[in-house]
Amino acid sequence: MPLSDTDQLHLNTAAGFLQIGEPMDAWTELEEITPLNRAKTEVIVVRLAVCRALKMWELAEEIARTLIRREPGNVMHVVALAEVMGKREGPVAAAAVYEFAVDRFPDFAPLRVSLAVELVKAGQVEDAKRVVKKACELDPDLRLVVLDHPGLSAIW
Repeated sequence: MPLSDTDQLHLNTAAGFLQIGEPMDAWTELEEITPLNRAKTEVIVVRLAVCRALKMWELAEEIARTLIRREPGNVMHVVALAEVMGKREGPVAAAAVYEFAVDRFPDFAPLRVSLAVELVKAGQVEDAKRVVKKACELDPDLRLVVLDHPGLSAIW
């Protein structure tokens, strides 16, 4: 069942506030959505973005894990979790999530680039080199991306 017009307006307004850098106003708009509709995926996705903007890492992690359970085929939810874990616990935790993502989405080469960046942050440069090599084998168009990526400069 779709959101009511009023709840859709609140969701759109929240997304707008988030885009202009007003996450507290976005949070307030999300709270105006009827309780039943707050649990809908499209609302939760915006709530996750708001939590990230407000640096509410614990809640953001919980929301990202919920989204992964709901939509296990959506790679962006796993990316969101990795980014949150990186903020909460550092690059080793983020790398662990990206490794999980690479296992789940082995042909999505950009995940490997993100994994390599976290490995470099964690001081695991040789592992990052191996991961970048595999990413470029999967998608040769990534070669220029990885050469110019500031987070990968340590491997060159």
